[in-house]
Amino acid sequence: MKKWLILFFLAPSLLYAQPNFFDTFTFTRADSLRGKITEQRDYDVFFYDLSVAFNIEEQSITGENQIHFTVPAKRNRIQVDLFENLAIESIKLFGKTELPFKREGNVIFIDYETFKPKKKYWITVAYSGSPIIAKKPPWDGGFIWTNDTMTGKPWVAVACEGLGASSWWPCKDHLSDEPDSMHLHYTVPKDLVAVANGKQAGETNPDQLHKTYHWHIHYPINSYNVTFYIGDYVSMEYPEKFYYPSGGYFSENPDFEPPSFWVINSRDSINKWKFDYHYGNQVLMELEVILCPYPFELDGYKLVEAPYWGMEHQSAIAYGNNQKLNEFWFDFITLHESGHEWFGNLISCGDHADLWIHEAFTTYLEAMFLEHDEEKYSTSCAQPIPFLDRMPRDEYFKQKAIQYLNTQRAKIKNQMPIKGPYNVNFNAWPDADMYYKGTWMLHTLRTLVENDSLWFETIRGMTKEFAFKPVYTKDVVEYLSRELDKDLTDFFNQYLNYASLPKIEYYFTKSGDQSVLHYRYAGELEAFDAPVRYFFNDELVEYQWLFPTREWKTQELTIGNSKDFNWDVDHFLIDFEKVKR
Repeated sequence: MKKWLILFFLAPSLLYAQPNFFDTFTFTRADSLRGKITEQRDYDVFFYDLSVAFNIEEQSITGENQIHFTVPAKRNRIQVDLFENLAIESIKLFGKTELPFKREGNVIFIDYETFKPKKKYWITVAYSGSPIIAKKPPWDGGFIWTNDTMTGKPWVAVACEGLGASSWWPCKDHLSDEPDSMHLHYTVPKDLVAVANGKQAGETNPDQLHKTYHWHIHYPINSYNVTFYIGDYVSMEYPEKFYYPSGGYFSENPDFEPPSFWVINSRDSINKWKFDYHYGNQVLMELEVILCPYPFELDGYKLVEAPYWGMEHQSAIAYGNNQKLNEFWFDFITLHESGHEWFGNLISCGDHADLWIHEAFTTYLEAMFLEHDEEKYSTSCAQPIPFLDRMPRDEYFKQKAIQYLNTQRAKIKNQMPIKGPYNVNFNAWPDADMYYKGTWMLHTLRTLVENDSLWFETIRGMTKEFAFKPVYTKDVVEYLSRELDKDLTDFFNQYLNYASLPKIEYYFTKSGDQSVLHYRYAGELEAFDAPVRYFFNDELVEYQWLFPTREWKTQELTIGNSKDFNWDVDHFLIDFEKVKR
Protein backbone atom coordinates (compact mmCIF):
# COMPACT_ATOMS: atom_id res chain seq x y z
CA MET A 1 0.00 0.00 0.00
CA LYS A 2 2.34 2.70 -1.28
CA LYS A 3 -0.31 5.25 -2.30
CA TRP A 4 -0.49 6.65 1.21
CA LEU A 5 2.90 8.24 0.58
CA ILE A 6 1.00 10.65 -1.66
CA LEU A 7 -2.44 10.78 -0.10
CA PHE A 8 -1.82 10.60 3.65
CA PHE A 9 -1.89 13.94 5.48
CA LEU A 10 -1.32 16.41 2.68
CA ALA A 11 -2.32 19.45 4.75
CA PRO A 12 -0.63 19.63 8.16
CA SER A 13 -2.68 21.25 10.90
CA LEU A 14 -1.68 22.79 14.21
CA LEU A 15 -0.46 19.77 16.17
CA TYR A 16 0.40 21.71 19.27
CA ALA A 17 -2.73 23.88 19.55
CA GLN A 18 -5.15 21.66 21.44
CA PRO A 19 -8.87 22.00 20.63
CA ASN A 20 -9.79 23.98 23.76
CA PHE A 21 -10.34 20.85 25.86
CA PHE A 22 -8.46 22.23 28.84
CA ASP A 23 -10.14 25.65 28.71
CA THR A 24 -12.61 24.42 31.31
CA PHE A 25 -9.83 23.61 33.77
CA THR A 26 -8.85 26.14 36.41
CA PHE A 27 -5.10 26.51 36.78
CA THR A 28 -3.65 28.57 39.60
CA ARG A 29 -0.43 30.49 40.16
CA ALA A 30 0.76 27.49 42.19
CA ASP A 31 0.25 25.27 39.13
CA SER A 32 2.34 27.64 37.02
CA LEU A 33 5.09 27.89 39.64
CA ARG A 34 5.36 24.08 39.63
CA GLY A 35 4.98 23.60 35.89
CA LYS A 36 6.56 26.55 34.08
CA ILE A 37 10.15 27.57 33.44
CA THR A 38 10.07 31.15 34.63
CA GLU A 39 13.07 33.47 34.82
CA GLN A 40 13.70 32.29 38.40
CA ARG A 41 13.72 28.70 37.15
CA ASP A 42 15.88 29.37 34.12
CA TYR A 43 19.08 27.81 35.41
CA ASP A 44 20.87 24.55 34.69
CA VAL A 45 21.40 21.95 37.43
CA PHE A 46 24.39 19.75 36.63
CA PHE A 47 24.80 17.89 39.94
CA TYR A 48 22.87 17.03 43.13
CA ASP A 49 24.41 15.72 46.35
CA LEU A 50 21.48 14.51 48.48
CA SER A 51 21.76 13.33 52.10
CA VAL A 52 18.74 12.07 54.03
CA ALA A 53 18.45 10.53 57.50
CA PHE A 54 15.30 8.48 58.14
CA ASN A 55 13.62 8.54 61.54
CA ILE A 56 11.43 5.49 61.04
CA GLU A 57 9.68 5.53 64.42
CA GLU A 58 8.52 9.12 63.94
CA GLN A 59 8.02 8.71 60.18
CA SER A 60 10.09 11.79 59.52
CA ILE A 61 13.27 12.76 57.71
CA THR A 62 16.14 15.21 58.10
CA GLY A 63 18.29 16.07 55.17
CA GLU A 64 20.18 18.46 52.98
CA ASN A 65 20.75 18.75 49.28
CA GLN A 66 23.61 20.44 47.49
CA ILE A 67 22.33 21.92 44.24
CA HIS A 68 25.10 22.66 41.73
CA PHE A 69 24.07 24.92 38.87
CA THR A 70 24.90 27.63 36.35
CA VAL A 71 22.76 30.52 35.09
CA PRO A 72 22.44 31.64 31.43
CA ALA A 73 22.25 35.32 32.40
CA LYS A 74 22.51 37.46 35.51
CA ARG A 75 20.05 36.48 38.22
CA ASN A 76 19.41 37.72 41.73
CA ARG A 77 16.70 35.18 42.50
CA ILE A 78 16.21 31.48 41.76
CA GLN A 79 13.39 29.09 42.58
CA VAL A 80 13.82 25.76 44.34
CA ASP A 81 10.90 23.42 45.01
CA LEU A 82 10.02 21.73 48.31
CA PHE A 83 6.57 20.94 49.69
CA GLU A 84 5.47 23.33 52.41
CA ASN A 85 4.92 20.54 54.98
CA LEU A 86 8.73 20.21 55.08
CA ALA A 87 10.58 22.93 56.99
CA ILE A 88 13.62 24.76 55.63
CA GLU A 89 16.37 24.87 58.26
CA SER A 90 18.86 26.94 56.26
CA ILE A 91 20.07 27.76 52.76
CA LYS A 92 23.78 28.44 52.27
CA LEU A 93 25.89 29.43 49.29
CA PHE A 94 29.08 27.34 48.95
CA GLY A 95 28.30 25.88 52.38
CA LYS A 96 29.07 29.19 54.13
CA THR A 97 26.99 32.23 53.27
CA GLU A 98 23.41 32.21 54.55
CA LEU A 99 21.01 33.23 51.79
CA PRO A 100 17.63 34.87 52.42
CA PHE A 101 14.61 33.06 51.03
CA LYS A 102 10.86 33.40 50.77
CA ARG A 103 8.26 30.64 50.78
CA GLU A 104 5.24 30.58 48.48
CA GLY A 105 3.39 27.31 48.96
CA ASN A 106 5.54 24.47 47.64
CA VAL A 107 8.25 26.70 46.16
CA ILE A 108 11.12 28.68 47.66
CA PHE A 109 12.56 31.90 46.19
CA ILE A 110 16.24 32.29 47.08
CA ASP A 111 17.88 35.70 46.79
CA TYR A 112 21.51 36.63 46.14
CA GLU A 113 23.14 39.86 45.00
CA THR A 114 24.12 38.44 41.60
CA PHE A 115 24.36 34.95 40.15
CA LYS A 116 26.65 35.39 37.15
CA PRO A 117 26.73 33.38 33.92
CA LYS A 118 29.62 30.96 33.23
CA LYS A 119 30.25 30.57 36.95
CA LYS A 120 29.45 27.36 38.82
CA TYR A 121 27.44 27.80 42.02
CA TRP A 122 26.21 25.43 44.66
CA ILE A 123 23.75 25.97 47.46
CA THR A 124 22.94 23.67 50.36
CA VAL A 125 19.29 23.43 51.38
CA ALA A 126 18.85 21.87 54.84
CA TYR A 127 15.35 20.69 55.69
CA SER A 128 13.28 18.36 57.88
CA GLY A 129 9.76 17.14 58.47
CA SER A 130 7.23 14.41 57.79
CA PRO A 131 6.68 13.69 54.08
CA ILE A 132 3.25 12.99 52.61
CA ILE A 133 2.18 9.37 53.11
CA ALA A 134 0.97 7.56 49.99
CA LYS A 135 -2.61 6.31 50.18
CA LYS A 136 -2.44 4.06 47.13
CA PRO A 137 1.09 3.81 45.78
CA PRO A 138 2.32 4.09 43.13
CA TRP A 139 -0.76 5.81 41.68
CA ASP A 140 -1.10 8.07 44.71
CA GLY A 141 2.36 9.38 45.56
CA GLY A 142 4.23 9.66 48.82
CA PHE A 143 6.12 7.63 51.44
CA ILE A 144 5.29 4.05 52.35
CA TRP A 145 6.09 3.27 55.99
CA THR A 146 5.36 -0.37 56.68
CA ASN A 147 6.83 -3.57 58.13
CA ASP A 148 7.73 -6.74 56.31
CA THR A 149 5.30 -9.46 57.38
CA MET A 150 7.99 -12.16 57.38
CA THR A 151 10.73 -10.43 59.36
CA GLY A 152 8.68 -7.81 61.20
CA LYS A 153 11.35 -5.25 60.41
CA PRO A 154 10.64 -1.80 58.93
CA TRP A 155 10.16 -1.55 55.20
CA VAL A 156 10.18 1.99 53.80
CA ALA A 157 9.98 3.31 50.23
CA VAL A 158 8.71 6.19 48.12
CA ALA A 159 6.87 6.63 44.83
CA CYS A 160 6.34 10.20 43.65
CA GLU A 161 5.69 10.31 39.90
CA GLY A 162 3.05 12.99 39.42
CA LEU A 163 3.22 14.15 43.02
CA GLY A 164 6.79 15.30 42.45
CA ALA A 165 10.24 14.71 43.90
CA SER A 166 9.95 17.98 45.84
CA SER A 167 7.45 16.16 48.05
CA TRP A 168 10.48 14.74 49.89
CA TRP A 169 13.69 16.50 48.76
CA PRO A 170 14.53 20.06 47.61
CA CYS A 171 15.32 20.34 43.91
CA LYS A 172 14.43 22.03 40.67
CA ASP A 173 11.40 19.84 40.24
CA HIS A 174 10.84 20.14 36.50
CA LEU A 175 11.33 17.29 34.04
CA SER A 176 13.21 19.50 31.57
CA ASP A 177 16.30 19.72 33.78
CA GLU A 178 18.16 16.55 34.75
CA PRO A 179 21.51 16.64 36.58
CA ASP A 180 24.42 15.07 34.74
CA SER A 181 25.10 12.87 37.77
CA MET A 182 24.16 12.60 41.43
CA HIS A 183 25.34 11.40 44.85
CA LEU A 184 22.92 9.82 47.34
CA HIS A 185 23.64 9.29 51.06
CA TYR A 186 20.92 7.54 53.10
CA THR A 187 21.26 7.06 56.87
CA VAL A 188 19.16 4.27 58.37
CA PRO A 189 19.15 2.03 61.49
CA LYS A 190 22.18 -0.26 61.43
CA ASP A 191 20.16 -3.47 61.03
CA LEU A 192 18.60 -2.19 57.80
CA VAL A 193 19.91 -1.59 54.27
CA ALA A 194 19.25 1.41 52.01
CA VAL A 195 19.12 0.51 48.30
CA ALA A 196 19.06 3.31 45.73
CA ASN A 197 19.70 4.33 42.14
CA GLY A 198 23.17 3.99 40.70
CA LYS A 199 26.22 2.10 41.88
CA GLN A 200 26.88 1.47 45.56
CA ALA A 201 29.85 3.55 46.72
CA GLY A 202 30.34 2.17 50.22
CA GLU A 203 28.98 2.41 53.75
CA THR A 204 29.93 4.52 56.75
CA ASN A 205 28.90 4.49 60.41
CA PRO A 206 27.94 7.94 61.70
CA ASP A 207 27.31 6.40 65.14
CA GLN A 208 26.75 3.02 66.80
CA LEU A 209 23.08 2.92 65.91
CA HIS A 210 23.08 3.87 62.24
CA LYS A 211 24.66 3.20 58.87
CA THR A 212 24.94 5.55 55.92
CA TYR A 213 24.74 3.97 52.47
CA HIS A 214 26.39 5.88 49.63
CA TRP A 215 25.29 5.55 46.01
CA HIS A 216 26.53 7.28 42.87
CA ILE A 217 24.40 7.87 39.76
CA HIS A 218 26.59 8.21 36.65
CA TYR A 219 23.89 9.41 34.26
CA PRO A 220 21.26 12.13 33.93
CA ILE A 221 18.12 11.25 35.89
CA ASN A 222 14.71 12.87 36.07
CA SER A 223 13.64 13.99 39.52
CA TYR A 224 10.77 11.54 40.17
CA ASN A 225 13.08 8.60 39.45
CA VAL A 226 15.40 9.37 42.37
CA THR A 227 14.46 6.85 45.06
CA PHE A 228 15.33 4.64 48.01
CA TYR A 229 14.28 1.28 49.48
CA ILE A 230 14.90 0.66 53.17
CA GLY A 231 14.57 -2.80 54.70
CA ASP A 232 16.36 -5.97 55.69
CA TYR A 233 17.66 -6.49 52.15
CA VAL A 234 20.07 -9.00 50.68
CA SER A 235 21.46 -8.84 47.17
CA MET A 236 21.31 -11.68 44.67
CA GLU A 237 23.81 -11.03 41.88
CA TYR A 238 23.80 -12.92 38.64
CA PRO A 239 26.88 -15.16 38.84
CA GLU A 240 28.00 -15.31 35.22
CA LYS A 241 30.15 -12.89 33.25
CA PHE A 242 28.39 -11.66 30.14
CA TYR A 243 29.87 -11.05 26.73
CA TYR A 244 27.54 -9.86 24.04
CA PRO A 245 27.92 -7.90 20.79
CA SER A 246 25.53 -5.13 21.85
CA GLY A 247 28.09 -3.75 24.30
CA GLY A 248 25.43 -2.86 26.83
CA TYR A 249 23.74 -5.22 29.28
CA PHE A 250 26.10 -7.99 28.17
CA SER A 251 29.19 -5.86 28.40
CA GLU A 252 32.95 -6.32 28.36
CA ASN A 253 33.41 -2.89 29.93
CA PRO A 254 35.51 -3.48 33.08
CA ASP A 255 33.46 -0.84 34.91
CA PHE A 256 30.19 -2.53 33.95
CA GLU A 257 27.94 -3.06 36.97
CA PRO A 258 26.32 -6.52 36.79
CA PRO A 259 22.59 -6.88 37.38
CA SER A 260 21.41 -7.56 40.90
CA PHE A 261 18.16 -8.45 42.61
CA TRP A 262 17.47 -7.02 46.04
CA VAL A 263 15.08 -9.01 48.19
CA ILE A 264 13.85 -8.90 51.76
CA ASN A 265 15.95 -11.35 53.80
CA SER A 266 13.51 -14.18 54.47
CA ARG A 267 13.44 -17.75 53.21
CA ASP A 268 10.05 -17.32 51.58
CA SER A 269 11.05 -14.14 49.82
CA ILE A 270 14.37 -15.47 48.57
CA ASN A 271 12.76 -18.63 47.19
CA LYS A 272 10.17 -16.58 45.32
CA TRP A 273 12.82 -14.32 43.89
CA LYS A 274 14.73 -17.17 42.33
CA PHE A 275 12.13 -16.75 39.60
CA ASP A 276 13.05 -13.15 38.84
CA TYR A 277 16.70 -13.92 39.35
CA HIS A 278 16.62 -15.58 35.93
CA TYR A 279 13.50 -14.05 34.43
CA GLY A 280 14.60 -10.44 34.89
CA ASN A 281 17.82 -11.19 33.05
CA GLN A 282 15.94 -12.72 30.17
CA VAL A 283 13.65 -9.70 29.88
CA LEU A 284 16.71 -7.49 29.51
CA MET A 285 18.21 -9.81 26.90
CA GLU A 286 15.13 -9.57 24.74
CA LEU A 287 14.65 -5.83 25.25
CA GLU A 288 18.25 -5.33 24.15
CA VAL A 289 17.58 -7.18 20.92
CA ILE A 290 14.54 -4.96 20.27
CA LEU A 291 16.01 -1.65 21.47
CA CYS A 292 19.83 -1.88 21.55
CA PRO A 293 22.18 -1.65 24.54
CA TYR A 294 20.99 -1.26 28.09
CA PRO A 295 21.61 2.45 28.69
CA PHE A 296 22.87 2.49 32.31
CA GLU A 297 25.68 -0.05 32.33
CA LEU A 298 27.82 1.84 34.89
CA ASP A 299 24.89 1.96 37.33
CA GLY A 300 23.75 -1.57 36.63
CA TYR A 301 20.23 -2.97 36.63
CA LYS A 302 18.57 -3.59 39.99
CA LEU A 303 15.17 -5.15 40.51
CA VAL A 304 14.20 -4.32 44.08
CA GLU A 305 11.43 -5.93 46.11
CA ALA A 306 9.09 -3.08 47.04
CA PRO A 307 6.00 -2.66 49.27
CA TYR A 308 3.91 -1.53 46.29
CA TRP A 309 3.19 -2.84 42.78
CA GLY A 310 6.00 -1.25 40.76
CA MET A 311 7.78 1.86 39.50
CA GLU A 312 10.43 2.59 36.86
CA HIS A 313 13.04 4.12 39.15
CA GLN A 314 16.15 4.41 36.98
CA SER A 315 18.56 1.48 37.50
CA ALA A 316 16.61 0.50 40.67
CA ILE A 317 13.20 -0.72 39.55
CA ALA A 318 10.51 -1.21 42.18
CA TYR A 319 8.94 -4.66 42.00
CA GLY A 320 5.96 -5.83 44.04
CA ASN A 321 4.08 -8.20 41.73
CA ASN A 322 4.87 -11.39 43.69
CA GLN A 323 6.23 -13.18 40.61
CA LYS A 324 2.81 -13.42 38.97
CA LEU A 325 2.60 -14.31 35.29
CA ASN A 326 -0.39 -12.98 33.38
CA GLU A 327 -2.47 -15.02 30.96
CA PHE A 328 0.12 -14.37 28.25
CA TRP A 329 2.86 -15.93 30.34
CA PHE A 330 4.91 -12.88 31.22
CA ASP A 331 5.38 -10.85 34.37
CA PHE A 332 3.87 -7.47 33.52
CA ILE A 333 5.76 -5.42 36.12
CA THR A 334 9.20 -6.82 35.29
CA LEU A 335 8.64 -6.23 31.58
CA HIS A 336 6.89 -2.85 31.73
CA GLU A 337 9.13 -1.20 34.30
CA SER A 338 12.26 -2.60 32.65
CA GLY A 339 11.05 -1.18 29.34
CA HIS A 340 10.95 2.24 31.00
CA GLU A 341 14.73 2.12 31.29
CA TRP A 342 14.67 3.07 27.61
CA PHE A 343 11.37 4.98 27.30
CA GLY A 344 11.05 7.17 30.37
CA ASN A 345 14.58 7.05 31.78
CA LEU A 346 16.90 7.20 28.77
CA ILE A 347 14.26 9.08 26.76
CA SER A 348 12.57 11.47 29.19
CA CYS A 349 9.86 13.99 28.40
CA GLY A 350 10.53 17.60 29.33
CA ASP A 351 7.02 18.39 30.60
CA HIS A 352 4.31 16.41 32.38
CA ALA A 353 2.03 17.13 29.43
CA ASP A 354 4.10 14.69 27.37
CA LEU A 355 4.12 11.69 29.72
CA TRP A 356 2.46 9.76 26.90
CA ILE A 357 5.98 9.46 25.41
CA HIS A 358 7.02 7.39 28.44
CA GLU A 359 3.89 5.29 28.69
CA ALA A 360 2.69 4.71 25.12
CA PHE A 361 6.04 3.49 23.82
CA THR A 362 6.72 1.34 26.90
CA THR A 363 3.25 -0.21 26.73
CA TYR A 364 3.74 -1.02 23.05
CA LEU A 365 7.03 -2.68 23.99
CA GLU A 366 4.93 -5.29 25.78
CA ALA A 367 3.28 -6.25 22.50
CA MET A 368 6.57 -6.17 20.58
CA PHE A 369 8.06 -8.40 23.28
CA LEU A 370 5.23 -10.92 22.88
CA GLU A 371 5.57 -11.18 19.12
CA HIS A 372 9.35 -11.02 19.10
CA ASP A 373 11.00 -13.49 16.76
CA GLU A 374 14.77 -13.19 17.01
CA GLU A 375 15.37 -14.47 13.49
CA LYS A 376 13.14 -11.78 11.99
CA TYR A 377 13.83 -8.73 14.13
CA SER A 378 17.45 -9.06 15.19
CA THR A 379 19.39 -6.71 12.92
CA SER A 380 22.54 -4.67 13.33
CA CYS A 381 21.74 -3.97 16.97
CA ALA A 382 22.57 -7.43 18.30
CA GLN A 383 22.94 -11.00 17.15
CA PRO A 384 20.16 -13.57 17.68
CA ILE A 385 19.99 -15.12 21.12
CA PRO A 386 18.41 -18.38 22.27
CA PHE A 387 15.20 -18.12 24.22
CA LEU A 388 15.11 -19.69 27.65
CA ASP A 389 11.98 -21.81 27.32
CA ARG A 390 9.90 -19.29 29.21
CA MET A 391 6.79 -20.10 27.20
CA PRO A 392 5.67 -22.08 24.16
CA ARG A 393 7.30 -20.86 20.95
CA ASP A 394 4.04 -19.73 19.30
CA GLU A 395 3.45 -17.20 22.08
CA TYR A 396 6.00 -14.92 20.43
CA PHE A 397 4.21 -14.31 17.20
CA LYS A 398 1.94 -11.54 16.10
CA GLN A 399 -1.38 -13.19 16.79
CA LYS A 400 -0.63 -13.44 20.48
CA ALA A 401 0.47 -9.82 20.47
CA ILE A 402 -2.81 -8.80 18.82
CA GLN A 403 -4.79 -10.79 21.39
CA TYR A 404 -2.89 -8.97 24.10
CA LEU A 405 -3.49 -5.59 22.47
CA ASN A 406 -7.20 -6.33 22.27
CA THR A 407 -7.33 -6.89 26.04
CA GLN A 408 -5.92 -3.37 26.38
CA ARG A 409 -8.23 -1.85 23.78
CA ALA A 410 -11.22 -2.77 25.89
CA LYS A 411 -9.87 -0.47 28.63
CA ILE A 412 -9.67 2.68 26.47
CA LYS A 413 -12.04 5.35 27.83
CA ASN A 414 -11.69 8.26 25.36
CA GLN A 415 -12.64 10.73 28.10
CA MET A 416 -9.92 13.31 27.55
CA PRO A 417 -6.78 13.84 25.43
CA ILE A 418 -3.72 11.83 26.37
CA LYS A 419 -1.49 14.88 25.87
CA GLY A 420 -1.88 17.40 28.67
CA PRO A 421 -1.44 21.19 28.83
CA TYR A 422 2.07 22.60 29.12
CA ASN A 423 3.54 24.72 31.93
CA VAL A 424 1.15 23.69 34.74
CA ASN A 425 2.55 20.36 36.03
CA PHE A 426 -0.65 18.65 34.89
CA ASN A 427 -1.25 15.17 36.28
CA ALA A 428 -5.03 14.80 36.42
CA TRP A 429 -5.76 12.16 33.80
CA PRO A 430 -8.84 10.16 34.91
CA ASP A 431 -7.86 6.94 33.15
CA ALA A 432 -5.01 4.95 31.64
CA ASP A 433 -5.51 6.09 28.04
CA MET A 434 -1.93 7.33 27.69
CA TYR A 435 -1.01 3.64 28.11
CA TYR A 436 -3.71 1.81 26.17
CA LYS A 437 -4.83 4.42 23.66
CA GLY A 438 -1.18 5.34 23.27
CA THR A 439 -0.11 1.80 22.44
CA TRP A 440 -2.97 1.42 19.94
CA MET A 441 -1.99 4.72 18.34
CA LEU A 442 1.50 3.29 17.75
CA HIS A 443 0.08 -0.04 16.60
CA THR A 444 -2.04 1.83 14.04
CA LEU A 445 0.95 3.82 12.84
CA ARG A 446 3.06 0.69 12.47
CA THR A 447 0.29 -0.86 10.33
CA LEU A 448 0.28 2.20 8.07
CA VAL A 449 4.06 2.04 7.70
CA GLU A 450 3.81 -1.50 6.25
CA ASN A 451 7.51 -2.12 6.82
CA ASP A 452 8.53 -3.83 10.05
CA SER A 453 12.23 -3.51 9.37
CA LEU A 454 11.86 0.24 9.00
CA TRP A 455 9.58 0.37 12.04
CA PHE A 456 12.01 -1.41 14.37
CA GLU A 457 15.01 0.53 13.09
CA THR A 458 13.08 3.77 13.68
CA ILE A 459 12.15 2.80 17.24
CA ARG A 460 15.77 1.82 17.93
CA GLY A 461 16.89 5.10 16.45
CA MET A 462 14.91 6.99 19.08
CA THR A 463 17.24 5.64 21.76
CA LYS A 464 20.11 7.46 20.06
CA GLU A 465 18.25 10.54 18.85
CA PHE A 466 16.76 11.45 22.23
CA ALA A 467 19.18 9.95 24.75
CA PHE A 468 19.70 11.96 27.92
CA LYS A 469 17.93 15.14 26.85
CA PRO A 470 14.42 16.51 27.41
CA VAL A 471 11.98 15.41 24.70
CA TYR A 472 8.63 16.90 23.72
CA THR A 473 5.77 15.82 21.46
CA LYS A 474 7.05 18.10 18.71
CA ASP A 475 10.43 16.35 18.74
CA VAL A 476 8.93 12.86 18.52
CA VAL A 477 6.50 13.76 15.73
CA GLU A 478 9.20 15.48 13.68
CA TYR A 479 11.58 12.55 14.15
CA LEU A 480 9.02 9.90 13.18
CA SER A 481 7.84 11.96 10.21
CA ARG A 482 11.42 12.25 8.97
CA GLU A 483 12.44 8.63 9.52
CA LEU A 484 9.19 7.13 8.20
CA ASP A 485 9.03 9.66 5.35
CA LYS A 486 5.45 10.66 6.21
CA ASP A 487 4.00 13.91 7.51
CA LEU A 488 2.47 12.60 10.74
CA THR A 489 1.25 15.94 12.10
CA ASP A 490 -2.47 15.26 11.71
CA PHE A 491 -2.13 11.64 12.78
CA PHE A 492 -0.68 12.59 16.18
CA ASN A 493 -2.92 15.62 16.47
CA GLN A 494 -5.94 13.34 16.31
CA TYR A 495 -4.79 10.72 18.79
CA LEU A 496 -3.01 13.01 21.26
CA ASN A 497 -5.14 16.15 21.35
CA TYR A 498 -8.69 14.84 20.93
CA ALA A 499 -10.58 12.70 23.41
CA SER A 500 -12.65 11.07 20.68
CA LEU A 501 -11.35 8.64 18.07
CA PRO A 502 -11.41 9.21 14.31
CA LYS A 503 -14.68 7.85 12.97
CA ILE A 504 -15.59 6.22 9.66
CA GLU A 505 -19.28 6.20 8.71
CA TYR A 506 -20.33 3.60 6.17
CA TYR A 507 -23.26 1.78 4.59
CA PHE A 508 -23.87 -0.70 1.74
CA THR A 509 -25.97 -0.59 -1.41
CA LYS A 510 -26.40 -3.01 -4.32
CA SER A 511 -25.19 -2.61 -7.90
CA GLY A 512 -26.55 -5.59 -9.77
CA ASP A 513 -25.22 -8.66 -7.98
CA GLN A 514 -22.40 -6.77 -6.27
CA SER A 515 -22.33 -4.97 -2.93
CA VAL A 516 -21.10 -1.37 -2.90
CA LEU A 517 -19.46 0.14 0.18
CA HIS A 518 -20.06 3.85 0.87
CA TYR A 519 -17.66 5.39 3.38
CA ARG A 520 -16.25 8.67 4.71
CA TYR A 521 -14.47 10.17 7.72
CA ALA A 522 -16.76 11.96 10.15
CA GLY A 523 -14.60 12.62 13.22
CA GLU A 524 -13.81 15.90 14.95
CA LEU A 525 -10.55 16.59 13.15
CA GLU A 526 -11.38 17.42 9.53
CA ALA A 527 -7.79 17.08 8.36
CA PHE A 528 -7.52 13.44 9.46
CA ASP A 529 -7.57 11.14 6.40
CA ALA A 530 -5.47 8.08 7.23
CA PRO A 531 -5.93 5.02 5.01
CA VAL A 532 -7.67 1.99 6.47
CA ARG A 533 -8.05 -1.69 5.63
CA TYR A 534 -10.86 -4.17 5.27
CA PHE A 535 -11.05 -7.90 4.52
CA PHE A 536 -13.54 -10.68 3.87
CA ASN A 537 -14.12 -13.78 5.96
CA ASP A 538 -12.27 -15.95 3.46
CA GLU A 539 -8.81 -16.23 5.02
CA LEU A 540 -7.18 -16.56 1.59
CA VAL A 541 -8.22 -13.01 0.64
CA GLU A 542 -5.70 -10.34 1.59
CA TYR A 543 -6.40 -7.00 3.21
CA GLN A 544 -7.79 -4.31 0.90
CA TRP A 545 -6.93 -0.61 1.38
CA LEU A 546 -9.29 2.36 1.35
CA PHE A 547 -8.47 6.07 1.42
CA PRO A 548 -11.35 7.81 3.19
CA THR A 549 -11.80 11.59 3.26
CA ARG A 550 -14.61 13.82 4.55
CA GLU A 551 -16.48 13.26 1.28
CA TRP A 552 -18.48 10.11 0.60
CA LYS A 553 -16.64 7.56 -1.54
CA THR A 554 -17.69 4.20 -2.94
CA GLN A 555 -15.96 0.87 -3.41
CA GLU A 556 -17.42 -2.09 -5.32
CA LEU A 557 -16.83 -5.30 -3.38
CA THR A 558 -15.76 -7.38 -6.36
CA ILE A 559 -14.30 -10.28 -4.39
CA GLY A 560 -16.83 -10.52 -1.58
CA ASN A 561 -20.12 -9.18 -0.28
CA SER A 562 -21.37 -7.10 2.62
CA LYS A 563 -22.16 -10.15 4.73
CA ASP A 564 -18.53 -11.25 4.68
CA PHE A 565 -17.11 -7.72 5.01
CA ASN A 566 -14.96 -6.82 8.04
CA TRP A 567 -13.01 -3.73 9.00
CA ASP A 568 -9.48 -4.46 10.20
CA VAL A 569 -10.11 -3.67 13.86
CA ASP A 570 -7.06 -5.70 14.92
CA HIS A 571 -4.71 -3.08 13.51
CA PHE A 572 -6.57 0.26 13.54
CA LEU A 573 -7.80 2.38 16.42
CA ILE A 574 -10.77 3.89 14.59
CA ASP A 575 -14.49 3.99 15.31
CA PHE A 576 -16.53 2.34 12.56
CA GLU A 577 -20.21 3.34 12.55
CA LYS A 578 -22.70 1.79 10.17
CA VAL A 579 -25.30 4.41 9.26
CA LYS A 580 -28.65 4.32 7.46
CA ARG A 581 -29.05 6.13 4.14
